[in-house]
Amino acid sequence: MAEIATASTDTSSIRPSRKKKSKVSVESDDVSIGEKQDENNSGPTPTEEETPVGSDDIGSNDDFEEIGPSNKRKRIPKVPGNLKNVDLSLIDTVKGNGKQIPHVVKNWVEQYEKSPKSAMVELLMMLFEVCGAKYSLIEKDLDDTEVDNVVVSLVELAQKGEVEDYHSSKRKEFKNFKENLLSFWDNLVIECQNGPLLDEVLFEKCMDYVIALSCSPPRVFRQVASLIGLQLVTSFITVAKMLGSQCETTQRQLTTEVKKRKEGPRVDSLGKRLEMTQEKINVIENMMRKLFKGLFVHRYRDIDPNIQCWCSKMFYPCFTKSL
Repeated sequence: MAEIATASTDTSSIRPSRKKKSKVSVESDDVSIGEKQDENNSGPTPTEEETPVGSDDIGSNDDFEEIGPSNKRKRIPKVPGNLKNVDLSLIDTVKGNGKQIPHVVKNWVEQYEKSPKSAMVELLMMLFEVCGAKYSLIEKDLDDTEVDNVVVSLVELAQKGEVEDYHSSKRKEFKNFKENLLSFWDNLVIECQNGPLLDEVLFEKCMDYVIALSCSPPRVFRQVASLIGLQLVTSFITVAKMLGSQCETTQRQLTTEVKKRKEGPRVDSLGKRLEMTQEKINVIENMMRKLFKGLFVHRYRDIDPNIQCWCSKMFYPCFTKSL
């Protein structure tokens, strides 16, 4: 009995063994909790002596939860956002976290400027996949590929039941699908406003497929294509308004400069800038008219009430404001 009493009161003889066991437990869970410092500052309680931390019950988290904030800070390290986007595909971006969309879009635009065809193939395949169909395009045959033939193949996939409806899915991972889809195309237009948006190649090709899919029999194709087309018009209007403001500013500057002197380098520079800005607005207005004639005039009376509602809410008010 004297030996037991001595062991329970002499805590200094117990500490080394407890420190060793605690260290083993921490290494197994890969969590650094700084137990050595805690033990040097405060002695163990009777409860701790009876059930030492990290003894044989490694699977228990009760002792770690008592440590407090230091455990929460270091258990799950945060991964920088730029590392998450390294290998993220376009379709994964739309399905996943919408916060990553601007970064992924920016990377895609840079890729398009270096290799237009390969980037366009990636974008079009993403367009097909958000409609629920997986269809591969060949880069070298892109220019010769007929839009109607591709859409017919996609419709055949739908008839075979090989299409997944992400838009109407009730699965938790797709709850932000619609929001991310619209955000992606909006970011794409804004990111391309000073480059690919006006090359009359990229968005012309995209609009051809969007219009064709919006007129196809499968409802999921019509729904997704209509959403994309309507968002494109909304984003085009945003860019056109910004260009319109630039036009007005340049026109005022030109008028002021002409009053000072009728000719000169400053007048010529402002005149060219005004002309270029107006040309950009004309290109955007032509794309808007293309979507209006190819998509809106057909889809606003679609049998699907959702598509009718989208056309009324997204397209018509924006189009009337732009006139």
